[in-house]
Amino acid sequence: MCSHNEICASLIELMAEIGEQFHLYKEGAGTWTLSGNVASTGTCLVTEGRLDLNGSVAQSLIIDIRAGAVLGGSGHVSCKARIGSGVKLAAGASNEIGTLTFENELAFEEGSELEIKMGRDACDCVDAQGPLNFPSRLAVKLIPLEGGRLPDGGHVVLRWRSIPSTEFVLSGAVRGCTLERRTEGLVL
Repeated sequence: MCSHNEICASLIELMAEIGEQFHLYKEGAGTWTLSGNVASTGTCLVTEGRLDLNGSVAQSLIIDIRAGAVLGGSGHVSCKARIGSGVKLAAGASNEIGTLTFENELAFEEGSELEIKMGRDACDCVDAQGPLNFPSRLAVKLIPLEGGRLPDGGHVVLRWRSIPSTEFVLSGAVRGCTLERRTEGLVL
């Protein structure tokens, strides 16, 4: 028997594959995952829980994640993305490390948060290939996996094309972790 989340996710994937316009509204706890090639037009509004983007998301889709919700996954996003106040951007799945790529503009608003999971050999990465907009300060929360062991240094957790003047503030800091602003991105 399928849960409500599985049924909705399957329906979204079917509509995405046939290229139909759809409007998705997700509320309540739990995670929905969009995988495959989402070439549809429409709106995806998430007010609670988590939306993981694991496939390719077309430029014509509008993704709106509201305060208290999480945007994650290991996919490739071509549409513009705005990470609003109270929203977490967390690449990968809930307990898996991954890279989430944004081809178009990625904008963080004041009060948003970047969540980075750290494993023994790797860390999450948000790859911003288009314009990247930050508030004056951005909270970066570190989540240790696999017993909390620190990975060896030099992992890019936020890749950018130009160095921002934003102050990155660690929360959930793990002893011995620091963030360094480099030409290629924010490095753990």
